[in-house]
Amino acid sequence: MSFLVFKSGGEKYSLTFFILDKQNNIFTKIVLVTPRYVVCNKASQIISIYQPEAPEVDTILRPDDRSAFHFTRHAKEYFLFYFLKINFTINRRFVKVKLHASAQDPQNWKESGVLDVSAPGNIEFICQNSSQTQTKYFNLLITIQDACLFITLQEQDPSDTSIQIKNNLGTYELIVSQQGVGDSTDVIPPGEKAPFAWVQPCLNNVIIAKLKNSKKEISTEIKCK
Repeated sequence: MSFLVFKSGGEKYSLTFFILDKQNNIFTKIVLVTPRYVVCNKASQIISIYQPEAPEVDTILRPDDRSAFHFTRHAKEYFLFYFLKINFTINRRFVKVKLHASAQDPQNWKESGVLDVSAPGNIEFICQNSSQTQTKYFNLLITIQDACLFITLQEQDPSDTSIQIKNNLGTYELIVSQQGVGDSTDVIPPGEKAPFAWVQPCLNNVIIAKLKNSKKEISTEIKCK
């Protein structure tokens, strides 16, 4: 298996060359050429997905659409230092997602935080409208199939997010936010619960909680890792 990035007409394309299993192809060696990245939109509205460094080069997908995705900017390189004093370089790929307005949902939406799609896994994050009065919850599922990296956007019901915060304190409101993202907070009344997902998934995944009593006095913060 090998990867290739080439230019055509000023555009960059990421492809994978993959030799299929010889056991099923005894007399013929089949080489599969496929896009390195494929984006699938399982959300209920049109989305744009793009590199943070190149928002003008976006891929637009309608609900249930899928499309090849090509990184037009160089991957960011990170150096890992191990105890054997050997340096390793890894390439990281980042994207952002933006929801489009529609007839059913005419409001403007802010872009998501930065999402790391370098390796298989799940990323749970939120998108908010421009006034931050409405929130939608999403899961970005990253899988590998036949050497192709599939990036699937799935909308989540607020009751089905992997993090649910319940306030069992009888007389205190609970104020929660992501560490380092102070402009986006949720207030949970006593006895109620609320969904939680990351505003900036690439920052520290730490929840900050504060207590607020009937006199509007706020406690010092509590960190939940």
